[in-house]
Amino acid sequence: MRRFFASLIVIIAVPLCAGAQSSTLLPSIVQVKSLKDMARATASAIKAQESRKDATCWTTVRMMEQYYSTAPVDNMAALLKIEAIKNLIYKIWRHASVNADSCIVHRADIESALSKRLTDEELAFLRNPLLPGSSPLSVSLHDYHKVTENKRIILSILFDAIGRQGLFAINTADISPMDPEAADLLGRYGTVLNLKLLRLARQVTRQRGGKIVLPKDIRAAYSELSKFLGVSGSNVSGAANCSTFNSTADNKFLVELSREIIENKTESLRKWNSAVWKDTDDNTHIRNLLERIAGMPISPQAFKYLMTELEGFIEPISLGGLPAQYDEASNYAGHNWQPKDGRGGPTVLTVSWINNIMQHVFPVKADVRGDITVTVADSDLSKGLAFPGDQTRQVKLLGPDLDAVRDTTVHWILLKRIWQNRKALPLDPFAAELLSERVSEFILFMLQQAAAYARELHKDQIGLYQIIQALDVHFISSIPVEKELGWDSRAFEAKDKLLKRYPVRLFREITKESGISAKVCDIKAGSKTQYLATTSYSQRDTADKLRPYMQVNAGSGIAVTDINNDSLPDLFFPGSGCNRLYLNLGKYRFKDITDDSGINDTGYDSHHALFADIDNDGLDDLLIVHRDTATRLFRQTRTGHFKDVTAKSGIKSGPAAHTAVFFDYDNDGLLDLFIGHYGSTYPSLNGLNGNPNQLYHNEGAGRFKDVSVQAGISSTSWTLAAAAFDVNSDGFMDLFNANDFGYDTLFINQRDGTFREQASKYGVDDRGNGMNASLIDINHDRRMDIYVSVIDMFSKSLSFVLPLPDDPIKIDQRILKSFYYLDGNQLMLSSKDGRFKAAEAELFEPGDRGWAWGATFFDYENDGDLDMYLANGWTEDAVIGAQRNQFFINDNGRFYLDDKEDIASFSGMSRAVLALDLSGSGTKDLVVTGDNRPARLFKNLNAFNSNWIKIALTGRAANHNAVGALVSVYRDSGPVLTQQVTAGANYLTGDDRVLTFGLGESESVKKVEVVWPGGKKEIFNGPFKARQILKLKENTT
Repeated sequence: MRRFFASLIVIIAVPLCAGAQSSTLLPSIVQVKSLKDMARATASAIKAQESRKDATCWTTVRMMEQYYSTAPVDNMAALLKIEAIKNLIYKIWRHASVNADSCIVHRADIESALSKRLTDEELAFLRNPLLPGSSPLSVSLHDYHKVTENKRIILSILFDAIGRQGLFAINTADISPMDPEAADLLGRYGTVLNLKLLRLARQVTRQRGGKIVLPKDIRAAYSELSKFLGVSGSNVSGAANCSTFNSTADNKFLVELSREIIENKTESLRKWNSAVWKDTDDNTHIRNLLERIAGMPISPQAFKYLMTELEGFIEPISLGGLPAQYDEASNYAGHNWQPKDGRGGPTVLTVSWINNIMQHVFPVKADVRGDITVTVADSDLSKGLAFPGDQTRQVKLLGPDLDAVRDTTVHWILLKRIWQNRKALPLDPFAAELLSERVSEFILFMLQQAAAYARELHKDQIGLYQIIQALDVHFISSIPVEKELGWDSRAFEAKDKLLKRYPVRLFREITKESGISAKVCDIKAGSKTQYLATTSYSQRDTADKLRPYMQVNAGSGIAVTDINNDSLPDLFFPGSGCNRLYLNLGKYRFKDITDDSGINDTGYDSHHALFADIDNDGLDDLLIVHRDTATRLFRQTRTGHFKDVTAKSGIKSGPAAHTAVFFDYDNDGLLDLFIGHYGSTYPSLNGLNGNPNQLYHNEGAGRFKDVSVQAGISSTSWTLAAAAFDVNSDGFMDLFNANDFGYDTLFINQRDGTFREQASKYGVDDRGNGMNASLIDINHDRRMDIYVSVIDMFSKSLSFVLPLPDDPIKIDQRILKSFYYLDGNQLMLSSKDGRFKAAEAELFEPGDRGWAWGATFFDYENDGDLDMYLANGWTEDAVIGAQRNQFFINDNGRFYLDDKEDIASFSGMSRAVLALDLSGSGTKDLVVTGDNRPARLFKNLNAFNSNWIKIALTGRAANHNAVGALVSVYRDSGPVLTQQVTAGANYLTGDDRVLTFGLGESESVKKVEVVWPGGKKEIFNGPFKARQILKLKENTT
């Protein structure tokens, strides 16, 4: 069963199974007289809850914790968190046991032991966990309590007590059993403590400048929380009243309890997933479902061998076996084990022991979306087949595919067989969850590898030999360590010194006096795309008068040109900006000239607009991309008017057209056109059911031909942003697409009119949901880097049974209003080997980046490096709602957040942002659009008086706009400054093609290097004086 993690536009499916209604921890009819009675009753309560709703898996709970704490949590930190919460709950339980008036702990005993230092929201939750509040914390408490984690904490403590291990290994202090009401209250309190501890740990992480919560952060948070609750130090002295505590371990009972836990989970999953249980025979059921997941039949012989090997994989673990040796590359899928011995094998299988063993046996790395990565080295047996030998490779297993395996229940059935028929050791409840999860991951790995081998050999089924091949790999194990990013106290001391050099106000809002209209046209009205046609709403949802909530909330952008050649940028605002054209009058004043311009487009379903010279006549033409109506093309005439030439242009965008890029992909000197499309229905789990993207070849004379299919670029990813640049420096433009619901794509130009998708080869195949694509050169290597704003979101209100890649994600208004998110923005630096490497965490100050949309890089103070402005926010009726935009100042290659709450960093629902020099002063100002809101303009108050130079290119053999050209500026000192001329990038904007370079104290430029579209390099030798517009034309000789 699958619970869902999403982003707006960004929905990421993750393994799951959560969502049961909260119930009393122990059924009220249960008579609890001993800890064993309570353990069995707690196990039964978990089964009852997970049978009524989805049985939450290990990965889903860990993901929930990351989203609720708003920070990724390291695997070892997650394990330590469990032990920390167990210890806190134990101390409260112990206090209540000592002070109880009877042999049983009652609700009043727990109440007297609880800390009274709780927030109003926490107290309200303790009174009624079934009634969620309206705040993010209230919703988090309510949702987290729906899963059985609080019950599992209680059961794990009981497991330790009865087994004389864990908390009780060296601690003789006893506890008394609780009645149902007491257990339920302590379970609720466990939910509160979980979130408190995680959020404290997040604060510690950020204080030390980290991005990921590590074990040391959990320890520090535990220490602080213990002091806050008054339970730090030694345990409460005294004996529990009428103790039923055994002085020796009862492992026989724990083995029986382990079997019961496994059996309960199997039955819960089978009941919840009854729709896929059509066969009474386990083997028939498992084989049928695994064939669906593999996408091809599995021969009887292969299936039998697979199941035998899987049992052989689990059995030594169940016996406490240890790998005979540990080296970097080992294969433990066979029998390379030795039993526990005098070196210290376990008597009880704890979650920490299972984790350590599995990191040796089947090491995996998980991300916040529930995907895992396995690193393997192929053996001789697999050489020459689907995967090359003699090298390591990474295999990514996607969350939806993993969840499909879990819905088959095969992992729990295998555990059931081992614990029923073998002399297995007791298995702690958390250890059972983790072991079953790792087994399901191992199954999917084998299944997908075997299927790949079969397809490589053109087999129509998975045979025995393919299963053997899949097993014949070596798993590469490594201990993950968070890289020291340098964001320590010294970095923040440097930030304090940096910000003191800047005035309090960096920008001044000039919207009102600019003449830009405050009128808003409703981009959402009359939309034909009904994304929310579903009957699954509550009465409250229905009363909200549902309307399309996906692409219509994506906002609209900004286009820039210079109509009258006065070196001042003129602006066009599509969509909610009413498709209006504004002439720049100078001194930050604009005049609406739409009615006199010939632009008669009143379709406010437009999102993106671009100016580009499509016919090389020296005049910018206008493209307006529409979602529901026809995309329109206006050709500019010599009189400065625009003529609608859509009908004869050949451009016919499909439904949900969203973004566009002009670039010359075949180097014929004419700008071709890419139109990226969103989707018109519910997105699928693989994010590949959007409307087809389109590539139009410019045939000349204002006519375009759709070559999408033959060019290999008609992907159906949900494209929110795109950017064209020469990735491999071969003189041909390539195309990057940011996908909102699946992998980002990179289409490499094959120089014959076709493209090949190679995002994985170049390291830009991120599955987090891309919203923006900025091209910049951050590290001064004269190669374009990519900045993609990404939102990873979580919603507990979506679930699937046996999810397959094409299954739709049914998103309703209730879900869209109650998202949680983690920012996952990516700065990908190019490198000499051609691959891009993630650098966001290293170069950007840690912290919550918000729900990010558009980003723009520009040199605020013209000191020679690029600063960055980020537009944030969702919708005003959502839990997330308005968010502050963020401005980062670049100092020595690191980006520091300006947290003085400048006017430009306003709180709102921003979408697109464009930095350009509105006044001709040489400093760049900001224009920001919002979700169905008027644009806002901000004047740069730069007080540094640094030098600058502007460069305007004219192509001759290349396209007239020189779109695609790389311009590098060389000064007497300092790094080379490089920018690219673009026509479509970032989010729904088109940058000014007159490039501005900050020179700092340099009064001239030594030389300028231009790599023209097509790859021809030309050097323009200076010196060129600063503070001028340098106009350079391509030499065709």
